[in-house]
Amino acid sequence: MQCYRLDRAGRGRGGRLSQTGLLALMGEIKEEYRDYSHSTVARWESGEILPKRGRLEVFGAALGLPRAEIDGLVALAGLGDNDLGHADNDMGVGDITGDFRPVLSTGRSPSEELVRQGRSHGNDIGRFLLAKLLLPGLGIAGAGFFLGAVGFNADWMLTAYIVAIIGAMLSHYFLPLRRSRGLRDFLFISVFVLLSTPMLQAPLMKMDHFGFYAIDGLGGTPIPYVLALLVNLALAFIAALMYDYLTRWQDSQGSANPYRRAAWVTVPPLAFVYVSMLFISCAGTWLYLLEALPVLGGVLMAILVLRDESIQISQWTKRFLLQCTFAITIVLTMMSLAGMVVVYLEPSLQMVADHTLLRSWEVDFNELGYSQEEFIDRSRISTVWSSLAAIIYMVAIVAGSLVVTIVKKDPKDSAAAASALAPEAVSPASHKRQTKRTRIDSRYRPGWLTGSRVVKPIQGIAAYTPG
Repeated sequence: MQCYRLDRAGRGRGGRLSQTGLLALMGEIKEEYRDYSHSTVARWESGEILPKRGRLEVFGAALGLPRAEIDGLVALAGLGDNDLGHADNDMGVGDITGDFRPVLSTGRSPSEELVRQGRSHGNDIGRFLLAKLLLPGLGIAGAGFFLGAVGFNADWMLTAYIVAIIGAMLSHYFLPLRRSRGLRDFLFISVFVLLSTPMLQAPLMKMDHFGFYAIDGLGGTPIPYVLALLVNLALAFIAALMYDYLTRWQDSQGSANPYRRAAWVTVPPLAFVYVSMLFISCAGTWLYLLEALPVLGGVLMAILVLRDESIQISQWTKRFLLQCTFAITIVLTMMSLAGMVVVYLEPSLQMVADHTLLRSWEVDFNELGYSQEEFIDRSRISTVWSSLAAIIYMVAIVAGSLVVTIVKKDPKDSAAAASALAPEAVSPASHKRQTKRTRIDSRYRPGWLTGSRVVKPIQGIAAYTPG
């Protein structure tokens, strides 16, 4: 794999394709590879992690290798046709060829397809800006100003507007209309939903937790909700960009510890969101996010660690992780429901959105259209409504994503890595497979598998010397 990578032109050292660049190309074929680090590629190339057919298929398609040469790579690795199934996918399930075979059948090589798509880092950020900030922002603002123009200011109409915005963002992420960008998109949509669920209280209470409703001329109109949703969108977008930058920074630093890497790319974006909300939102939102964001961060770090191929688990560990995930999810859900009941039953816990750390204002209940006594009942109902929405998302989407990651983690990888790290424990079949691959590797280089010999051999690679 190293020889094939170094034989490609790229932006790495000496004008060759870097390990990070290889992962970017493989990520175009199967998105999970975007979340791998370059240290994982180093383990592939050193033989510390033995190859699997699914990975070789994606590797060959990303480099635009002919079908015959990809089959030759699989043969060199000692993998037969029966190895293509569920055990060989890097995520543990499914037939990997389904992800890129349509590309091969278009008449263009995968590399030409990638060039045509122009998915460089700069273009990717530009598309992300357009798809996640500009277009949704225009949609949020356009729909809100339309409601205001036609006079649709009823509580149920404004509630439907907020629900529709959250639903549209979720459908854009989950519907198979585009290829997801992996955990960056997952972080974006999760932060936006968690910041927006408190907005479900706003129409009934006629006040938002940012205090936009107290600005002269905005009370009783949809504009405070539009502004609040736009702030949530901007914070989620910045957090996702921070995650993307920190991921690339960790790759450039050569971070080999998957736990440290997961913490570095996850904690700062979520800390930024919480600190920002401390200054611009009311106290009730601080307490809510103090519970929700750490759970989201823990799940994101767990998914990142489990996706790293250097982390190997046994079948017993896999079952244990699933049981722990279900148990923790149940406990946290019950605690959240209990807290919701306590807040509902205790009137003194109902907080009025009348200040932030940056400013404070007087609440005129007569202008809001209800009495101060009625505020308690409205606050109780709206708190239950918004809390249930947040709990459902955390259980169904956040915890569900972790469960899916654990289920897709192939425990057979553990045995393969153990064989590579402990030669004395290698079975006779594995030893025969390694010996065969080493013997053939010493005689062949890229291009030989299809009868096209490379005239100028790659220098400085011990595994590939001229025959």
